[in-house]
Amino acid sequence: MKITKEKNVYDTYTVKLKDEQKELVMYLAGTDDFFMAITDGSRLTKWYDDCRWMDITEENKDVLNIISNLYEKLDKNKELTYDDNGLVFISDYGLEEDEDRVILQNYGDLYRLFFIRKNNEENKQHKSARNIIVRFAKSGSRNPISVTDFINTYNELQEIAEEKEKPKVFVK
Repeated sequence: MKITKEKNVYDTYTVKLKDEQKELVMYLAGTDDFFMAITDGSRLTKWYDDCRWMDITEENKDVLNIISNLYEKLDKNKELTYDDNGLVFISDYGLEEDEDRVILQNYGDLYRLFFIRKNNEENKQHKSARNIIVRFAKSGSRNPISVTDFINTYNELQEIAEEKEKPKVFVK
């Protein structure tokens, strides 16, 4: 898995986790809303219940530790919804039943970020054809207790990306 960070149009940074064709993207928008998106480059073929996921494994111990810490912090909150062996977070765009979601799943030695496309006939043309995007509103979120934890995770991943981008200096 490759982790990078780059400046974006919101004058913040986009953190990308790339594993083969899959790419997980995280960023803060100008309003300080937090976004997570996933793609594998192909079109989403179903407009309802299509899915994409990324597994975080021992292969990337730094990233695994950060995601594991996020899960542990969130798991302590008994108000969160559990489904499919994980914690469910629904995007803050519109009606709950029509919004994309991400499930943070814990399988012991791996964590899976499992994104699900939800839609209805009226709004399907307004969603990306290749990405499943989940928005965490900083103000008025349906998941208010978790927004800060996700932003902290994003900040920690930025630090790892910076470390990986620094040129290695060899001394003779």
